[in-house]
Amino acid sequence: MNRNTLLIAIAAIAVVGIAVGLFIAGAGQNGQLSGTLAPKPTTLTLGCTVGMEDGMGGYELFLNGRLTDSAGAPVANRPVSLRFTVPGQTGVNDAGTATTGADGSYSLRFQQYSSYYGKHPVYTAGFGGDSLYLASNSPGVPGP
Repeated sequence: MNRNTLLIAIAAIAVVGIAVGLFIAGAGQNGQLSGTLAPKPTTLTLGCTVGMEDGMGGYELFLNGRLTDSAGAPVANRPVSLRFTVPGQTGVNDAGTATTGADGSYSLRFQQYSSYYGKHPVYTAGFGGDSLYLASNSPGVPGP
C-alpha cells in the first residue's frame, strides 16, 4: 500500500468514526444533536447595598448577586433582569438588566426615587433561562 492510499484509508476511518459517534449521540441527518443534554438548574442570588442618600428620601443602590448552576459553578455571559415592587402599589417595576461576568456575578447601580419615601420596595432578580440553563429567580430583598 502506498502512502496516498494509506492517508485516504485513515481519513475514511476518521469520517466513519465521527459519523458513528454522532449517530450514537443522537444527531439526526441535519447534524444537530437531539435531546442529549437537559438544561441545568440554576440558582440566583441578590443583595442590595445603599451607596448614598440623596437627602430627599431617595437612594443610590447597588444591586448585585451571582448566577450559578446546580453544581455551584458560575454561569457567565447571561442577562439578569432586576425588578422591584412597591408596597401598596400594583405591578412590577423594571430596575434594569445586568450581564453576568466570568465568575457568574452581576451588579447594577439603581436610583430609588424619593416618591417611595416611607415605603420599602422589594427587589428581585430573574434569569429567563436558555438551552443550557433553566430559569431562576432570587428571593425578594427589601430596599431602604
